[in-house]
Amino acid sequence: MAKTTYTQRRRCVDQNEMLRSWQSFEWLLKEEVEKLDHLMFRMYQEARTLGVSKEYYQQFVNEHMCELIDKVAEEREFRERQGVKGGKHKSA
Repeated sequence: MAKTTYTQRRRCVDQNEMLRSWQSFEWLLKEEVEKLDHLMFRMYQEARTLGVSKEYYQQFVNEHMCELIDKVAEEREFRERQGVKGGKHKSA
């Protein structure tokens, strides 16, 4: 039988640890995603009422949500570099 390499063992450990971590956070993430889904659906309904096409709405939201996610991550990273841990802080 072939020996397992360090890389293979490391990958197995990584997978197991990430699965445990995911399982412990999944319910919290699901709650937040459900809230976001509700807001996004309300925005979709408003956009459609105003005559925005489904295709344009999807393209617009995809682009802007990616930008917003990046912005939120950048702000968190900035706060961490400044020594501010946890909590929500508004950027100036």
